[in-house]
Amino acid sequence: LLAQEMLNTERYYVKALTAMVEHFLVPLRNSTEIRNGKVLAEVLFSNVELIWAFNKEFLASLEKRLVSFQAKDSIGDLFLKMVPFLKLYSSYCVNHQAAITKFEELKANERMDLFFKKAAAEAKLNHDLPALLIMPIQRVPRYKLLIEEMLRQTIDGHKDYADLEKALKKTREVAEFVNERVRNEEELEKLLLLQKRIKGTCPQLAIVGRMLIHQGPLNKVCRKASKKRNFFLLNDMLFYCSKVDAVSDNFVFHRSFSLETLKVSDLADSQRFKNAFQILSVGKSFVVFADTPAEKYEWLSKLSHAVQAPKKKILIETTLNEGEEGGAAPVWVQDDETDKCMLCKDEFSVFFRRHHCRKCGKLVCGNCSTQRMKLEHISKEPLRVCDLCSGFQGGPSRGRTASEKEEGNLLQSSSSITSISSTSSTSISSTNDVNDASPTAASKPDDNRLQPVVFFQNMYFYDTFSSPPVVPELDEATQEALEKFEEGKKDEHEKSSSNTGEVTQQDKGNLLLDSEGKRLAGRENKSHQESLDREETKKHYSSSDG
Repeated sequence: LLAQEMLNTERYYVKALTAMVEHFLVPLRNSTEIRNGKVLAEVLFSNVELIWAFNKEFLASLEKRLVSFQAKDSIGDLFLKMVPFLKLYSSYCVNHQAAITKFEELKANERMDLFFKKAAAEAKLNHDLPALLIMPIQRVPRYKLLIEEMLRQTIDGHKDYADLEKALKKTREVAEFVNERVRNEEELEKLLLLQKRIKGTCPQLAIVGRMLIHQGPLNKVCRKASKKRNFFLLNDMLFYCSKVDAVSDNFVFHRSFSLETLKVSDLADSQRFKNAFQILSVGKSFVVFADTPAEKYEWLSKLSHAVQAPKKKILIETTLNEGEEGGAAPVWVQDDETDKCMLCKDEFSVFFRRHHCRKCGKLVCGNCSTQRMKLEHISKEPLRVCDLCSGFQGGPSRGRTASEKEEGNLLQSSSSITSISSTSSTSISSTNDVNDASPTAASKPDDNRLQPVVFFQNMYFYDTFSSPPVVPELDEATQEALEKFEEGKKDEHEKSSSNTGEVTQQDKGNLLLDSEGKRLAGRENKSHQESLDREETKKHYSSSDG
């Protein structure tokens, strides 16, 4: 009785396929009145002709076997031969949604609507085209149900039992194969549409087997502030984008991460962030936080499940420790989290800059990050690291000296060029004070901080290229006058035991000012004399012309 039901349903199914091919597909493909009929036929009907040919043969073998079928006879061998050909249905199933969409579009055209109605009337099945198109989609599950029922009604010792059992197993595999192909195509369609909305150098998203698991906005903690980003979780990668603008649904691609080297870590709520968790990867690590606890735990659940999926070759947690070479990149401390170097505790300023260690993520000053290291898991180029991570002995324990701190305060409170009004003695004294500075202090590396350079007339500016101060050379006349003055003073000082025999800074200052004043006065006299000469020349030529 069950075998006869199988025969009847197969006959009706083949009849429906015949009507679809003979009354719809062939007339549409051969029509001279319908534009692009061949292309439309392929979109609407896919490989239905191959399915039709296969099912006609299966129906013929089924009818032959059931002509004189007895309870002791077998039918399982026919299903075993039939099952491999059921994979033909996968291409048709994948195309089905596109076929229905195209039919609805064509139906709006009066000529095409008339064509479909005429074909349905000639088929005499009381079905329109969409009802016929859905039949192959339902056929593979129907075969599985019929074989299951036949196996259930067959006793264990029957010679057909083993064949039916094998046929059922293979039919289930084919059904899963068909469903998987349909799912893959649907996911590919989603990813293709998503890729069209993303600007920038986004990797190829539409790959067979890739699926979009979850998407939504999260707040990414960046160096200076937190920014809203849209995250997309696939079954093999995570990437995030920013919106082109507040209204558009388009995005700008930022960065992607392979799930094979990804680690997710929950964070407890703090005063700075709530609903936060860390995303750690080889190239970059950071903190994100959701708007609500529910969103956070949904992301954590789906991320953890995707990362721990058995089909992925996940690095074990011990090989992905934050900041370790070959592991995850560190999470950077946000700029506003501290205003002091995390090693020497000196305060940052406009000129005493902050830097991030690329190995541990700490905020450190230039003195405490004098070295660079190659971190192959982050960059091919050497990167700045703190002296603690590099093992450099001079940096973190030292901090800034008192003179360096005083210099930093001076730089912070003054502009690049500062004019200071003072007496000549103060000027010379300042010059000599700088010259008397210890060579150790003068030869310290600038480490991106500006060094003071003192010029004549107390003009100060800060030079990033020279560490030691530069004192300008005196001109010849001034130097000669200074030497004569020193010789005269030397004789006087020798007569007095209280004098040291050295020229005082005050004397040098007075002499320098006197020499400079005379030089400037000489320039003025010369300029005045040249003006008088020009006037005399004009008078001479005027009298000659007269």
